Amino acid sequence: MNVLALAIGKDAATLGARATGRIAASGAAKPQVLEFGEAALVLSRDGNRLIGSASDEAADLWFIGTFFGDTPGWTEAGSPLDDPGRTARWLLSCYRDRGTAFLDGAIGQFAVIVHDKVEGRWMACADPYGSRTFFTADSGDSIVVTTKLDVLAAMLDDELAINREDEDFFLVHGFHPQGRTVFEGVRSLSSGEIMAIYCHGRQQVRSITPPQFEAAKAAASITSLVDAANRLESLFLDALRSQLPSEPQKVGVLLGGFDSALVAAAIARLGFPVTTYSFRYAQGSYNQPHTDTLARHIGCEHVWIDIDREMIEDGLEHFTDVFSQPTNWPNYVIQTLRVVERMREDGIDWCYSGDGCDAVFLGYPGTYARARLIGSLPRIPGPLHKALKAVLARPLLDRWLGHPWRVALGLLRASGRPEYARDYLSFRVMDETSLRQLRPGTPVKSLDEQIVTLSKPFAKLSGVRRTYQGKAAVSPNRSKMIAGADATGIPILAPYMHPELKAWALALPLDLLRRKGEENATGKTVLAKMAVDSGLLPAAIVHQPKMAAVDAPVDEWYAGPMRETMMRIFNDLPFTTDERYLSRLLDIKTAETAFKTRVMTDKVISHASSLLATYARFARLAGKGRQDG
Repeated sequence: MNVLALAIGKDAATLGARATGRIAASGAAKPQVLEFGEAALVLSRDGNRLIGSASDEAADLWFIGTFFGDTPGWTEAGSPLDDPGRTARWLLSCYRDRGTAFLDGAIGQFAVIVHDKVEGRWMACADPYGSRTFFTADSGDSIVVTTKLDVLAAMLDDELAINREDEDFFLVHGFHPQGRTVFEGVRSLSSGEIMAIYCHGRQQVRSITPPQFEAAKAAASITSLVDAANRLESLFLDALRSQLPSEPQKVGVLLGGFDSALVAAAIARLGFPVTTYSFRYAQGSYNQPHTDTLARHIGCEHVWIDIDREMIEDGLEHFTDVFSQPTNWPNYVIQTLRVVERMREDGIDWCYSGDGCDAVFLGYPGTYARARLIGSLPRIPGPLHKALKAVLARPLLDRWLGHPWRVALGLLRASGRPEYARDYLSFRVMDETSLRQLRPGTPVKSLDEQIVTLSKPFAKLSGVRRTYQGKAAVSPNRSKMIAGADATGIPILAPYMHPELKAWALALPLDLLRRKGEENATGKTVLAKMAVDSGLLPAAIVHQPKMAAVDAPVDEWYAGPMRETMMRIFNDLPFTTDERYLSRLLDIKTAETAFKTRVMTDKVISHASSLLATYARFARLAGKGRQDG
């Protein structure tokens, strides 16, 4: 396990010992503990691709993550990815020269700790792209900063409590807003935040200034699909090249559909031997097609990783050992972890994925359809809107119709908000009516005001763009990538999330991403054209029907062989529950089966059960059991 944990204050030694104990209990190699008077830093390094450290007479520096080869100012031979120790020494020299501006313009996914011995100051720095962060809490006597939430939980021990204030929003929308977390008083640093910490308090120093990309400024004026595809080819290859080590070596690719196939093909073109990995289920309909087509096209080896109920069950039991946030797609993150573990067993040091592609290039057919539907909703007058909600928000409908009813009621609730607040948080896991049945006797908050506030920063975007931004807020992709990397020491990199490529794609006119008359297609028009025109992929792979990476037979597992396990896990939820309602959530309902078959593009509908199960795992960490009220 790769972890950084810092404690500052009079209890630093005790807090450091707790962090060490938690890391060791996970089966990782014995962590290193560095003591600095009223500060203790715990370092667990299992594999040497992720963590770099450097020290001189004036400062110490540690980082976890990766810096890309196109980071401005890098003048060393090779790439910053080649040797984390050398990269750490370069960062320390940047700190000596530029002070707190030393990370301005840096490109990568990183979290950095600096100990300035002259100033008597510690700094925790999160990258400006939201790829990595630190979790932090202030107990009054001490401040803790960690890269893993379970380690922070162990450090806080008896002071740890579940965040019930945000619970309603979390259970409806699937994430904690504005940097708050599942634990009370624990937050994650915001993107680009540098937090300075002294022995007697903290102070926000500044934010990291990300680079400005000229390519993105020109994207809005592109009108030709051919021109856009040609420009995209060079941007895509450059973004990928910046995330590869300087010398060709064997790499692994998490292979789903078109997005990741394009990554694999481009890596092979750049001269790196590729092995692709995909999930495999006993039910063949869930297995990714065209893996053999790609293997023949680029000459790669393909490895199937068998996924079964026992793997998901075990992953849920130990969920908080690896992951730092609850999710309504636990099977997806658990399965990905197993694949990356297999890569390590196979001697692979670098992993690549297609993560971020759908959000940037407007894939996700279901998300696009939802955006168009919400955009067509009329504004319903207040009295009529209230009357309709009174009719439809019936507990019986929730119990018997399940997820499709919650989707319909969510659309009705959205229609009563300002236009910009309808589509940003259009994806909902549960409904307010669901919460009243789940937690009998516990008041349910109105979320409308909070949703409007969170949506305002995106008010100037188109409705389609807002919908995709909201989808990204609940996505488990970053959690999956960070957890898989930290657990194995293998960096997981995604060229579609490179800030220059992402900024360029987000500035493109919408009709270059989804052509008029192709509203029901898989989208990503310019990317598909580039892939075919460049010869990177055959049309059969590019235009294959979308198969969601999250697809798995978990609905059937929850309803049958995992029911007892799920009900036991639910016992750790931090509130008194209606067990009959929980059991009903696990049932396969006729309406949900029809909705999956005729409407949904992905085939997992048990979002509520999954979110509650992973939430219960974190509540168990707090050691509080049922916390009523």
